[in-house]
Amino acid sequence: MSILPTISAAPVLEQSPSVSSARRRPAATSAVRLAASFVLLASSAFLLLSSDSDTLSSGSASGSGRYLGGRDPLLTNLADLSGTKSAAETIERAKNPPSAGAGAGDEGAKAEGGEESEEHAAETVTPLYWHIYKAGGTSVKSVLTFCLDLTVASNFGVMKGHDLDTEIGVMQAGGHSYVNVDTISWPGIDRAAELGLAESSLADVVVSPPIHNAVNKIFSPSHRAMLFTVFRHPIDRLVSQYYYLQEASWESTYNPDIAKETLGEYAKKYNNRLTRQFVGKDVPMKPLTESDLELAKEVVRTRMIVGLMTDVEGAVHRFVKYFGWERPDGDSDRYDACMIEQFNPKEKEHGVAMDGNRHKHPKLEKGTAEWEEVAKENDYDLSLYRYIVEVYEEQGRTMFKEDKKSLGETAATVS
Repeated sequence: MSILPTISAAPVLEQSPSVSSARRRPAATSAVRLAASFVLLASSAFLLLSSDSDTLSSGSASGSGRYLGGRDPLLTNLADLSGTKSAAETIERAKNPPSAGAGAGDEGAKAEGGEESEEHAAETVTPLYWHIYKAGGTSVKSVLTFCLDLTVASNFGVMKGHDLDTEIGVMQAGGHSYVNVDTISWPGIDRAAELGLAESSLADVVVSPPIHNAVNKIFSPSHRAMLFTVFRHPIDRLVSQYYYLQEASWESTYNPDIAKETLGEYAKKYNNRLTRQFVGKDVPMKPLTESDLELAKEVVRTRMIVGLMTDVEGAVHRFVKYFGWERPDGDSDRYDACMIEQFNPKEKEHGVAMDGNRHKHPKLEKGTAEWEEVAKENDYDLSLYRYIVEVYEEQGRTMFKEDKKSLGETAATVS
């Protein structure tokens, strides 16, 4: 199914808290476990109702610091994808870096100029899908689970009491496979790291929204992630979020009081959210700098397979090609039918279609005073998005040998 290494003896968990494990961790005290379980169950219950909620304020950005020196984990815990044509090539380079030799694998090795070297030989490399809310993430997750039949680490694996498991393994639900962790909520990410998700190689793909926290906590230079995602124009995404959370009573972040704010006020409160998520300055909100923008651009350029919501189906095909995810049982007809279900709102069976979680709302017209007000509050995100579109086009030419530009927009048309 996947080109990624898996543990053949990995336990398949039954629908009960009692499991046999491939990896054992000390059990917590019953009181601590009960409290932690309550938090995980509560967050998972909300998120299982709808996978496109938006966590606007929770948790802490402080992490375990499982990365070299003072360098950002997005540069040390993510595999360098630049110049590669496939995940297999990226894995080979990560496991056998050019500098491997004298001092290879030594996290204390210094690069020229005294900086910590990122040429650290990785033991495992795992695809990580950054779920950016209101950017087609539900459809992409459905493709990964239902169309490709991958073993997914998201939050579905903690159903039926598996949030109480003290050992990592794979559970079955609805004919699909999930690792028994929650990589969506902040407490769940802490637990996934403690259980050794990255080290286990049980997941074909990990899905997580709080990207900086997930990369920092779950992954390390020895157990890296290959990052991919779908981006949406930041103003369109913010407008969608603004109207959606006013009415989405099924969401944990539902807030009808948002309607009391103007769109401009809301934009000021949650400005430049994309850039902030890249650098971990979204929870809590901290001032952004040009250095933050440059870090985000470097991650996009060297450590990510980029997708655009204006060409989301094309982006998914890129992901499938890059990661070498074979169509289940070689059944191309089933795969094609499943893809139609996900991206055609009139046809769905296995999961949520492309329009399944859309919310109709007034459109913000470009060039209006309100547009300019929102754009002013999201200057970093707009600059970053223009760069993202350029990278999407460049990856299409160099990595996927496509001769067409991205559908719907080009870097020259983004404003």
